[in-house]
Amino acid sequence: MDSKEALELKKRFENFKKESKNTALEIMNLKIPKKYFELRERVECLEESLKTLVETNYQKKFTQFFPSTNTNTNTKTNTNTNTNNNSNNTNKNKNTNTNTNSSTNNGTLDCLDLDTRKRKTKFNLNEINKTNNNNNEITQLKTVPCNKEILQLMDELKKEILILLRYTSKVKQWMRLNIPVISDGANFGVAVIEEVIGIIGRSEDVGYEALQSITKYFITRGKLISKLQKHTNIQDYYYSIFELDQSQIITLKTIFRYIRDNYGIMYDTIQKNMEKILQPRNDNRITSMF
Repeated sequence: MDSKEALELKKRFENFKKESKNTALEIMNLKIPKKYFELRERVECLEESLKTLVETNYQKKFTQFFPSTNTNTNTKTNTNTNTNNNSNNTNKNKNTNTNTNSSTNNGTLDCLDLDTRKRKTKFNLNEINKTNNNNNEITQLKTVPCNKEILQLMDELKKEILILLRYTSKVKQWMRLNIPVISDGANFGVAVIEEVIGIIGRSEDVGYEALQSITKYFITRGKLISKLQKHTNIQDYYYSIFELDQSQIITLKTIFRYIRDNYGIMYDTIQKNMEKILQPRNDNRITSMF
């Protein structure tokens, strides 16, 4: 039973190698050059449409999402007036309490109970005022939206990166399976395959680095907006967000160019070395040093 299962698994693996060869050849000969020309046209459109960000006033754009300083001052004045009124009321209550204590010596316990109750109510009123002020600030804040142009470019770029990684993984898999048995001589074809695999791996690194740059952009932009929320009067934060968005558009354009160039480099190197890739070692050929 073990030998039969081993033979069946070997046949299945050979069929898998044939299927991987067919898919890899289709990718190398058809899909990679198609993607190269598609991205070439797309990069030209991006350079025409998104030369730079439109010169917009980020200060006016973001002030609608943050509470103005006037509202904050109004809330502070309201809280101060409330606290002053509360203090005046408590002073009046204390004066009345002292009068009642001097007039009635037998009801001292009742007066103490009244004082503790009034202190508790004063503490509760202060807490209510604080919570109301916090709720007013939260209601004044609005959700700050992301840059729509950058989000569209990122979604498109993610799709292109996933396609690139899928193509490169399938081609690398077949090339590694096509490496012949290790022997003493005639290993030049194997070295060619390893060099081509290295070029494909470098194009994969471009895709992974692009995905990491996307996450870093959102983290830095969120930190800048949170600082701007605390310090709305500092104009440097507005300009820093503007420059961050502008630099992100430039980096996204360059990543599109890198992916396009990597498709062209992969197609060129594979087509030049197709004979060695398909047949890395020819045992019938006799090599000599003379």
